Amino acid sequence: MVKIWLGAAALIWTQGLLQAQVTLSAAVNAASYLNPSLPNGNLTQGGVFIVFGSGLGPSKLAEISAFPLPTTLSGTSISATVGGTTVHCIMLYTSAGQVAAVLPSDTPLGTGTMEVTYNNANSAPLNITVAAHDFGIFAVNQGGSGPGVLTNAITNVVNSSAAAANPGDLEDIWGTGLGPVAGNEAAGPLPGNIPNLNVQLFIGGQSAQVMYAGRSG
Repeated sequence: MVKIWLGAAALIWTQGLLQAQVTLSAAVNAASYLNPSLPNGNLTQGGVFIVFGSGLGPSKLAEISAFPLPTTLSGTSISATVGGTTVHCIMLYTSAGQVAAVLPSDTPLGTGTMEVTYNNANSAPLNITVAAHDFGIFAVNQGGSGPGVLTNAITNVVNSSAAAANPGDLEDIWGTGLGPVAGNEAAGPLPGNIPNLNVQLFIGGQSAQVMYAGRSG
């Protein structure tokens, strides 16, 4: 009787330990992947971010497929607490080692913490800093380095040495971290220029005309 009881207790303890192994290593801008310790490596209100770690979600990648966007996806959810206010992030995809989500635009500015929950197991808090604006350009390699994702606004062809931009061309620069928006971010696209946003763009030291600065439809 004693041996059976001890064995059952050990099994229960081991299962609990495995369920609790949700660990976070970093949360970064989903486009630039900049180190959070850098001046422009903050998370932003309304920006897309990626969390790296282990035990964050299912072994097979799960992605959103329709609006409205959820705050829980395949058992994974993310919360951020800044200035005593906790917000629930809007999920985009989840997997065991990497999760992507939108930090709500109403997240307070300043320093705080982030936690990931998977199947009711919580991670330890990860320190974060939230800024209003810290724009990052998506990279062709999807890893934050090298050529950026710039496309011809008419043809949608990605800019490259074989498809160079010419003076007078309209180009789209794809990124995240421009700043917060108004409206229900989970319900669907919120296109339109972000108000009170002074965006300047320089190409080869020359100022280019910015015709639109906001979210994609």
